[in-house]
Amino acid sequence: MHWLIYWLATHWGQLGAFGKTIVAIVGFLSLSAGLGATVMKFWRECKAKRDRLIPKFGIKEWVITETPTIDRRDYFAYVQLIVRCLTDAPVKGCRGRLLQVYKRYGHKENWNATAMNEPFDLEWSNYPNILELTLEPGIDQRLNVCRSFKSVRLLYPTLLVLPARAHAVFDSSGTFRFDIKITAKDCPSIDASVTVTIDECEWNKPIVELIQGHSKI
Repeated sequence: MHWLIYWLATHWGQLGAFGKTIVAIVGFLSLSAGLGATVMKFWRECKAKRDRLIPKFGIKEWVITETPTIDRRDYFAYVQLIVRCLTDAPVKGCRGRLLQVYKRYGHKENWNATAMNEPFDLEWSNYPNILELTLEPGIDQRLNVCRSFKSVRLLYPTLLVLPARAHAVFDSSGTFRFDIKITAKDCPSIDASVTVTIDECEWNKPIVELIQGHSKI
């Protein structure tokens, strides 16, 4: 580019009107292209900054957390979903609900609907009586899905209010699927299914699978 500028500077007087016109057009187009690239770069940077200020959250992974009961006579193993704020804007009113529980006894069997077939509020870890949390950037929260017991081979969902019919659903072995919806203010909701079984497992090592989006029945 430098040699071209030098050549034009030394030979400008030798160019005719047509040549000067061509050079002017090429220069204008080059300037427009450079300006356009600068504008596009600036637009992309502004969009990235704007997107970072739009509330958004997601499920990072599932974990198992052991904890003793208050009287230390038993232990629980909680299956939890780690819910994370994905931008620089806090996510307000984040709430988890259990929509439906399905059950099967073998890997090849179809899922069977259970009596747990209406929405129930799930517990947040360390916030057992709070329905909604604010997710802050850089601070993950854990949503409890279910828990197993060390003293007895049972699995129960961790609900704020456990209905009486839950005892009939979870009184035997099998694989359970928990369909969950997590919502928040000014954010798209997230659907997830979590399958859990404690059959042929240690009490604190259930087999867990997280499926983003509800699978078809």
